[in-house]
Amino acid sequence: MPRIQILAAALLIFFPFSLAQAEQIENLTKSLQRSLVEKDISRYAEHFSLRLRKGEKSSIQERLDLYSLEMLSFSNKNIKMTGGNADIIVRAVFKNDFSVLFETWELQLSKKTGSWLISNKKISSDSSTMFNIKIPSERFERVKSVEIESVDIRLRFDDAILFFDNIPEIETALLIMGDGHVRFSPSHSREKHILQHLTKNTYLEDEIEYAFLRFSQDYFNRKIKIIRYVEEGPSVDITKEKSKAYSLFTKHYSRSFTVENSITGDVLSILPSGDQSVIEFKGKNIGIYSYIYLPRGEEKVNLYEWENDRIISLYTPQTKGGEMQMFFHIPNDYDIEHYQAEVDFNPDTSYLAAKAKIRLFSQFQNLRFTRFRFNPDLSILRIIDGKKRELFFTQDKLRNSLYVYFIDPLKQNETEELEIYYRGKILPADHIGEIFYSRKYGDDYVSTPFSQDTYFFGKSSYWYPESPFDDYFTSEIKIIVPPEYRAVSNGKPMGRVTMNGMEEVERIDDIGNYIYTFKSDKPLKSLSFIVGPLERIEEEKSPIPIQVFRAASVSSPREEIIPEMKVILGFFSNAFGDFPFEHLSVVQRLWTTKGGLSAASFLILQNIPRTYHRFNREMQVSNSTVDLSRWNGYFLAHEIAHQWWGHGVTWESYQDHWISEGLSQYAAILYLIEKFGDSAASDIKQKFSRQIQKFSKWGPITLGTRLSYYDYDAYQAIIYNKTALVFDMLKDLMGKELFFKGLKTFFSRFKYRTAKTIDFIHSMEETSGRELDSFFNGWFDNYDLPRVEVSHSIHEEKGSHILKLRVVQTEIIFVFPLLVEWREDGLLQQKKVVVDEKIEEFKFQLPVKPKKIRINSDNAVPGRFKH
Repeated sequence: MPRIQILAAALLIFFPFSLAQAEQIENLTKSLQRSLVEKDISRYAEHFSLRLRKGEKSSIQERLDLYSLEMLSFSNKNIKMTGGNADIIVRAVFKNDFSVLFETWELQLSKKTGSWLISNKKISSDSSTMFNIKIPSERFERVKSVEIESVDIRLRFDDAILFFDNIPEIETALLIMGDGHVRFSPSHSREKHILQHLTKNTYLEDEIEYAFLRFSQDYFNRKIKIIRYVEEGPSVDITKEKSKAYSLFTKHYSRSFTVENSITGDVLSILPSGDQSVIEFKGKNIGIYSYIYLPRGEEKVNLYEWENDRIISLYTPQTKGGEMQMFFHIPNDYDIEHYQAEVDFNPDTSYLAAKAKIRLFSQFQNLRFTRFRFNPDLSILRIIDGKKRELFFTQDKLRNSLYVYFIDPLKQNETEELEIYYRGKILPADHIGEIFYSRKYGDDYVSTPFSQDTYFFGKSSYWYPESPFDDYFTSEIKIIVPPEYRAVSNGKPMGRVTMNGMEEVERIDDIGNYIYTFKSDKPLKSLSFIVGPLERIEEEKSPIPIQVFRAASVSSPREEIIPEMKVILGFFSNAFGDFPFEHLSVVQRLWTTKGGLSAASFLILQNIPRTYHRFNREMQVSNSTVDLSRWNGYFLAHEIAHQWWGHGVTWESYQDHWISEGLSQYAAILYLIEKFGDSAASDIKQKFSRQIQKFSKWGPITLGTRLSYYDYDAYQAIIYNKTALVFDMLKDLMGKELFFKGLKTFFSRFKYRTAKTIDFIHSMEETSGRELDSFFNGWFDNYDLPRVEVSHSIHEEKGSHILKLRVVQTEIIFVFPLLVEWREDGLLQQKKVVVDEKIEEFKFQLPVKPKKIRINSDNAVPGRFKH
């Protein structure tokens, strides 16, 4: 059958009505649009039944008194036929000089005397008004001074030019140009400490050239103080200033409270409420910063630096008494139950076409829209709901956000299905993985050339519409690739079939391509896949099904990975609980960074090409804070551990990031010690302790991923290595049996859920029967380390020798186990004591006089010990 006939047949099958009927309905919508554009209300009303005409004339007149019609959008895919009646969905966009109104019309049509008439019209509650803000508008003035004071920040301009927005009777945007001054002083001790490391001061202060503000009317009335000249102020070249104002407004406008709508493509604004605000300013020395205040946020103040693309401060202000303001946790708007994704990806062109079917249920009453993270380089073709109705959506491309608006708001616990069709060119990130890298020292080192022949897309790629919060779900993924490629993804592999080009006409060019299907009945927190010329080199079917692949670029792969994987899986299952997924795959590849990365039910092991010195051919050695690859099996163990820590249980906020990286690092160390013995334990602790003392000043463990913005080595030293040493101390405090019982309790309780640091503490306290707040406060919430002075004395008593230790913590009080060792007749003796007070004394009764007394000789407790 010719392709054109196949296409026509497919259309007839798709539409449950004739093409002539669809054309008649489309002509009706076009006639409605012409009538509204020309404001011919009488002709517009003639399309309605006699019963509706009078009321419709009145309502549409009110609309046209305020707006002009911009567009009526209709899709014949939204037609539902029942006998001689039809139900259709129409999108109406009305516009004036400063706002845009979006409406969804649900129209019921009846055929009378051969023509379609509208017998009922319902305007859906998803209607919304957005604002088309412009600066400069006709409102501007030169003033004596302007002062803005918000939480922990103060700005002042003298002899300034103000450019107001174009919205009548509402103030929501302001551009201030002139000689200004800003001072930001965080009221949180942790943030003062970070700022001091970054700027040498506990505050940020500079002369500023301008400020752009977004705010509510209430904020404008209370927070912005304008002092005008009594008489006319100094003259100004307003044409020049207007041009500069327009340039600055264009630069800043899209960054706050704006979205790009799917119908007109305009960047439109929503209005802040209450104290919600954004202040963006350019300092003469510090560059451009954004100050964001969100009163309902868990952390209300955010100071962001443009030049280095990093958050400088993020916190909830402390009260005058030093206490944190109370935060009331607001649950997520919705919960995703299941993803069904079909992805057609061509590595040769980096072109992706996909459909994501999402089943979700509302956790709010009257949920009007949902938000997803989504790659702005991908174009959305259409979004439909469970009733096959096309939905309106907007995008905030700066923040990778997609908003989808329901026609009918969802009730609490009501389920809905969305289908999102999209396509575009997408490239994997340049550097992917937990970056255990080899550094290049100038131009004296050269790498062996290699081809990057694999393409990984994970959470940070936003390749599918993903929830903005970690949300566990089941999934089924189909990945279509050319026959020379193979795909690996989350879940159990369900097989591979060859496309014959007949199922879907639009894929006629994919004849011969392979479809790989993966299904996960175990909940996942995100979807990932990798495509490349992958060869399966190992396979194991029980007790946990395992497959090992290597990319074509890997000329000398590591052989027989599965035997060690089985040992690691058994070791971790015994320590933490059963493996949380149905299947595990490993992909070996060459990449620009060394190490690996882990997705739920599959992981990637990466090696960089060998790098030699240009002249002496000496191979370059690894130099990384977290790299323990001198002990064979480290990378494999660390990435497998993520199946428990990071995927089986994940972290709720950036402050809890240690749940993924710290616990996985500790799990890998436990395995290395099991494999290589106590000598490995000693070497690892010594290395970690040195690094922690070097980098601890950057912040505590609970600063989490923010540490990576300031110093990546510090991030790894603190989140990976300090956490690992802290857990080793905790094991000594609790005892090995109770410690691992606590880990199993925590994993079981939060399996397929997000968890916070306090959840972990409660699990360990419940298991051990002891209070652990003091331990965690010192080691998790504090950037400082113990400073300890130890003295000892020895005397004889009734035929024995008494060794007395006096331990003094000179500054902050920590809780830790302390190793004490000595020699008795040449034999090494060791004891551990628990230090939890500022001053403590310990006494040991010994048969002979001890010699060579040492404290913390294994460096298991990072800090400064003077003995």
